[in-house]
Amino acid sequence: MDFELGHISPAGMRFAELAAEHAAEFSLTAARHDRENTFPAQNWESMRRSGFLAAAVPRDLGGLGVTTVHDCVVAISRLARGDGSTAIGAAMHTTALWYLARLLGQSPPGPGGRRFAAGLRLLLRRCARGRVVACVAISERGAPIGEPRTLAEPDGDRYQISGAKAFCTNSPAATMFLSSVRIPADGTRGRLGFALIPRETPGVTVREDWDALGMRASGSGAVAFDSCVIPAGLVLPSGPVGTLSADILPLAMVGALVLAGAFLGIAESAQAIIVDTLSGRRADPAGPASLRPALAEMVGQNEVDLAVSRGVAGRAAAILDARLDDAADPAGEPAGLHALMKEVQCANMAVKRAAITVVDRAITVSGGGGYLSSNPLSRLYRDVRAGLFMQPFSVLDAFEYIGRVRLGDNPSQNG
Repeated sequence: MDFELGHISPAGMRFAELAAEHAAEFSLTAARHDRENTFPAQNWESMRRSGFLAAAVPRDLGGLGVTTVHDCVVAISRLARGDGSTAIGAAMHTTALWYLARLLGQSPPGPGGRRFAAGLRLLLRRCARGRVVACVAISERGAPIGEPRTLAEPDGDRYQISGAKAFCTNSPAATMFLSSVRIPADGTRGRLGFALIPRETPGVTVREDWDALGMRASGSGAVAFDSCVIPAGLVLPSGPVGTLSADILPLAMVGALVLAGAFLGIAESAQAIIVDTLSGRRADPAGPASLRPALAEMVGQNEVDLAVSRGVAGRAAAILDARLDDAADPAGEPAGLHALMKEVQCANMAVKRAAITVVDRAITVSGGGGYLSSNPLSRLYRDVRAGLFMQPFSVLDAFEYIGRVRLGDNPSQNG
């Protein structure tokens, strides 16, 4: 595609190549899984075998060594051109592994830090060998992302975790859940934390109950934790409940932008479909001799929206890559990170809203054919609407957050 986002590193080039190969493969079965509301387990097996799922694992631990947010956005956008449902799950898995690789380089000194780093290296090596699929289990019905009800009760050198999560994308394939938890603390509402919960832990229940308007093959069902006991080293405290701390903001920023890449890819796919359709009509001897001006205008409007979306997403990714490690102010307050998060949320909303508009126009240009279930545009039309509901942040929170940061208010959490 002309002027598409491109990789910026050799590792990113390989990641994007694998994404394009998988997109071509997954596009062949995407309609069937959407129609039958089934989870494409074979897609995840294919990504495991190719090394795609180990993209963010450091090279010395057996992965591709992708470190830049920009290259993650590019690869996920490529993958989404073939299957948006698989792409959003791959985006969350990739973000989780990127975050764990980042933590490896920030392990605190001392015996505790060395044990933590050793555990992370083991986990990342397992991912490089195709044994780890991460599911980000953050959302809870009726609860802001910074205020989980899922409890992590300390018990000596262990934690006991109980709670329920919703919208757990790719949970049928997951071997590990990255879950937000509330750690009780005297005199406070508790501390926010993140727990790495292996699927085989007694008390983990994956409910394959996903049945939605779009993203029907994403496996975004509920997951329950019933008194799940895990080692203390698998729980990372991340500041007070109700805050977006310096620990959580990098994960939230990268997660939002990489997910936005999936919706950019869906819009690019819709534009490619109508361009191919119109070109085919003109090449047909029985077809129209010229293109109707109204159709050409809509294609042109889509090109503008795609160009803007690529520019905004690429700029936000470049800013994150340049500033993520030094954005916190000297006092340790995440003011600089909130300013970065504002830019990410501007890009997040700009890309997702433009993607919906692009697919809407594609349906109109199709002349009604795209409204038929047999046309891939009908699936893209439903899939692309999921973007505005996705955290962090959904459309209900994003604009308030952007405005508060711009007005000099330091948001306590997601709005």
